[in-house]
Amino acid sequence: MAEVRISELTSKGSRLESTDLIEISDYNGSTYDTKLVSGLNIYDYVNTPTLKGALFAVTNYDFILSDVGKYISMSYPTACTMTIPNDSSVNFPTGTRIEIEQDGTGQITILGASGVTIQSEGGKTKTVGKNAWCFIIKKEPNLWTLAGNITT
Repeated sequence: MAEVRISELTSKGSRLESTDLIEISDYNGSTYDTKLVSGLNIYDYVNTPTLKGALFAVTNYDFILSDVGKYISMSYPTACTMTIPNDSSVNFPTGTRIEIEQDGTGQITILGASGVTIQSEGGKTKTVGKNAWCFIIKKEPNLWTLAGNITT
């Protein structure tokens, strides 16, 4: 495969279609590792709108399967907890992303149920204050990453 700079590519002349295939290569020092990405993969990643799933005013909330891809706003005047269930109760697909906003004054703590590991920078699991935002992503069975406006 000949190397072509992005600036040398010619325009397709229309919008990206779900059936379009884009070849992506990475030089590993001796050969190219190549994979194909479909227009649908790119479209789904870039153009999926963030959904405001619901505004909750509860002290405790366990994530459910219909939360996948949603933006959940918690509005409560005192501290509250959101728990990621074990795969044996709710088996979220790998890659699941859920966004969370602290809409009230009550700080949100994100916890994992028994058997669930949450990885975050410095072990942080709480939102920093009103209007703080964070997200969780499922990396593999019972392993999640938490990032955003979080603290210990």
